[in-house]
Amino acid sequence: MAQFERKLLPELLIKIDVQGYEDRVIQGGKKTLGQAKACILEISLDGLYEGQCQFRDIFPLLDNLGLRYAGNLDQVVAADGHVRYLNALFLRPD
Repeated sequence: MAQFERKLLPELLIKIDVQGYEDRVIQGGKKTLGQAKACILEISLDGLYEGQCQFRDIFPLLDNLGLRYAGNLDQVVAADGHVRYLNALFLRPD
């Protein structure tokens, strides 16, 4: 299998939308995420998927890679007012 050998651009943005498998993608992509300037994750707060990781699990994984939670870009709210899912932004401090 060929490996990607090119250096990534310094302003790398990663978008992760993997229906509950965020922790697995982060674990497998540490090298790339370690080079990213920003990461956006779609995170479901409702239990929609079996084995789904939670926001509280994702936060320390990205924090350990130097990406800091910077808030939500947007969120979807259910009829009863609770947040169903959101797009969380993580940034690498300058």
